[in-house]
Amino acid sequence: MSSAKVQWIGGKKFVGTDLTNHSVVLSTPDKGVGMKPSELLLVALASCTAVDVVEILAKKTHSARKP
Repeated sequence: MSSAKVQWIGGKKFVGTDLTNHSVVLSTPDKGVGMKPSELLLVALASCTAVDVVEILAKKTHSARKP
């Protein structure tokens, strides 16, 4: 089961951490310290799609290559 927590580190800055202790800094554009939450959502969607495509290609014995 997936889980994540978000910790406020002051002002408009936060740190999101997953179960394996990987973390990402989030902030508002005016702070410029980390990703905007809306951008992180787009990255999550794009990376989920990319992982699925690579796995499907691997199952079909096609090789995926990095551009």
